[in-house]
Amino acid sequence: MFRNAYEGIKKIRLAEIISFAASVVSVIGLVMLLFGAKGAARETRENLLAIFGFIAIAVLIALLVSFVLSLAGLNRARKDEPLFNTAFMLTIGAFAVSVVSGFFSSSSVVSSIITMAANLLMLAATVFVVKGIISLANKLKAHDVAAKGASLLNLIIGVQVLSIAASIFALIFGGIETGAIAGILLNLVSSLLTVVGAVLYISLLTKAQKMLE
Repeated sequence: MFRNAYEGIKKIRLAEIISFAASVVSVIGLVMLLFGAKGAARETRENLLAIFGFIAIAVLIALLVSFVLSLAGLNRARKDEPLFNTAFMLTIGAFAVSVVSGFFSSSSVVSSIITMAANLLMLAATVFVVKGIISLANKLKAHDVAAKGASLLNLIIGVQVLSIAASIFALIFGGIETGAIAGILLNLVSSLLTVVGAVLYISLLTKAQKMLE
């Protein structure tokens, strides 16, 4: 019934799995570098740097593949559901904004603001993908998938609120120890919830793919 949506979501799911795996590998590589280089001999540090450089390149390639797959998936899925078209346009917008941020690399403030705008656009794209899945689920009377999508939307909004709160704390109370600590704690909670959200998002895409088979 919704063959285009099925094929599109299949690609989006694969893109998210690749992106998540790349992020995990990146964190592991960074931890290895930080702890392995501490007190190590010069040759060992150089080897670790070389390994981390290889990991960084592999992660970059994986993220690029993930982006292309996601864009291709949205392009296919939007033929069956208009909300995916909105997600497609937002994703292209986020990419364009990211490219623009490269021209302001000399200004950390401007670059940070533009990067934040790109992240918000990608977040909005994710929201519309979830809404698209909910819309399809309602059309197919798959209420469990629709409910899971609604829960994920609440989590995404909650994580964003925490992230903004952490940024405000860091900006206003950065010079005060308690404020800085509160900002760090909020960032940690936000990061943990982001990981949970990513896993739930992949789970929702999996359910949506099965629903459309």
